[in-house]
Amino acid sequence: LFNIQKMNNFRYAMFIQNNGDIEKYTNISKPINTISETLSSGLYFILKPLPWEAQSKLQQIQSAENIIVFLLIISLTAICLKTSKLLALRWLILLVIPMTIYGLIVFNFGTANRYKFPFIIMFVIGLAYEFQLSDVRKLNNKK
Repeated sequence: LFNIQKMNNFRYAMFIQNNGDIEKYTNISKPINTISETLSSGLYFILKPLPWEAQSKLQQIQSAENIIVFLLIISLTAICLKTSKLLALRWLILLVIPMTIYGLIVFNFGTANRYKFPFIIMFVIGLAYEFQLSDVRKLNNKK
């Protein structure tokens, strides 16, 4: 079951570990807050840091890279949705759930970029593989 207090403990620990200012930290206190935070955290986690948040050249490069990767994810999902909605939705869920969880907990831009890489690779390779496999099955069924 989902435990808000445990999540807040992890959030606080990651916030402090990344030299966060204790005055700026906010707990998620109510389930309705959790829902609103969750909806925005997954998208923000993929795009973190946004171009106006970048404080160095490296973060500017990361921001541009994140936008390109986000557009790639959207285009791959759109292509797959035309052929197999179930397949696209399955892989999108497998990407969105970990992104929202990590998005709620991770505050540091560098940490976020390191943590999201395996999920994006899993999504791209898994979706492409299953999409190709479904095309092969369709060709075999037509024969």
